[in-house]
This record gives sequence, C-alpha cells and structure tokens, in this order.
Amino acid sequence: MKNSRRRKNKMIEEICSAGSSITMLAILYLSFKYREHWQVVTIGVAVFLICLLILVFLITRIIRKKRIEKAMVTQNYDSMSGEDFEEFCADILRGNGFSDVEVTKASGDHGVDVLAKKDGVKYAIQCKRYSKPVGNKAVQEVYSGKDIYKADVAVVMSNMDFTAQAIEDAKKLKVELWNREKIYSLQKAGNKEIVPTPVKENALVCPNCGGDLVFRTAKKGPNAGSQFYGCSNYPNCKYTRSIN
Repeated sequence: MKNSRRRKNKMIEEICSAGSSITMLAILYLSFKYREHWQVVTIGVAVFLICLLILVFLITRIIRKKRIEKAMVTQNYDSMSGEDFEEFCADILRGNGFSDVEVTKASGDHGVDVLAKKDGVKYAIQCKRYSKPVGNKAVQEVYSGKDIYKADVAVVMSNMDFTAQAIEDAKKLKVELWNREKIYSLQKAGNKEIVPTPVKENALVCPNCGGDLVFRTAKKGPNAGSQFYGCSNYPNCKYTRSIN
C-alpha cells in the first residue's frame, strides 16, 4: 500500500516536472519568435501554468478520494495515511448531518484536525490513525484546542482503542472518545456502502504494547485448562485479560 502511494506521488511529481520543462521551453521559443508581442506570450504562459496547477490538483484529489472510498467500503481504516484518515472522518461527519465540516491546516492546528457543527453544537476533533492504543496526550491536546477554536465539545476519533490513562483523563476533562466501533456505527448511520469484514481477534488490543490479544488456553500451572486472552507478542509481553 505504501509502495503504491509512493508510485502515485512520484507520478504526480513527474507530471509537474514535465509540465515545468515544457513551460520553460515554450517560454523560450515563444519569447524568441514573438518577442515583439511579449505581453501576449506572458499572458498565454501564465494561463497555461494555471491550467497545469489545476490539473495536478484535480488528479491529486481524485487519487485521494478513490483511496478513501475504497477504505470506507472495506473498513480498512488502518491502511490510510494520517491525512486520508482526517478526510475520511470529515466525510463520515458530513454523512451524519454535521455541517460546516472543515479539515484544519496540517501545521499549527492546536491539536484539532476537524471542526464540525451539529444541532448548534460545535465539535473540535482530533483524528488519530494509529497502530496501537491512543494515549492521554491526544486527550490533553484536543481539550486545549477546543478552547482555542471556541468549540463546545472535544473529541478524539481513532481507528484504535484508548489506553486506561486516556480514558481516565477523558472522563475528567469531558472529552469524547470515538473508537473503531463508533466510527463503524457512524459509517452505517451515514448510509455509506459497507462490505462487512470478519471480526478479528485484534479487535482486542494489548494496552501495554499495542499487539493483538488472542484467545488462549492455559496448559499448565494452577489455572491449567482455563481460557483467557493473551498478548500475541508473548513472551516479550506477558499481558493477559480474563475473557469475562
């Protein structure tokens, strides 16, 4: 997936490079041939450059939209880039009746990736496309960002679950935590086409290392024969959880 994305980015770079080269050659040729009408040539080149930039922008948007749509249909949230996940979350909100949905700029966003309104309530949302449980730093960031953007509700929206500390801090600060299951329910409510995928055991995540929790049966010791969830990274991680 990453290699495919690199190839697409390289293709866009090559288009820009080729367009720039063609433009420079065109400028040199036209400037020499029509040097008496240099103003007309300048305007023509400017129009060409604008059209080229628009074309590159549209190609980029189309590629990103197709990636997001594919991930939405298959619930393959984990394959998205961070920026794609933000756009995906924004699209989910629009499908659920949120208005004024806006993805903030990448830098200097004060811990808020998406702004949205619903029923007169303004939401400040941080989107986390993670491979492990989200920690309390995200909770603290979006809580601070909520005041900067003058929002009413702070939310952390993630494809993963949250650490115990993040959950505790969220309760104290009244920050809403929307995990994978919440995203899926919003996706269904927004009438987005969904192809159900089997629920894997990695729906349970180890809070210590972020690995998958898998179903195990104790083979020896005082608890021999009992069943539990154990971390897939055993013996490096020895976290266990009762199945009850």
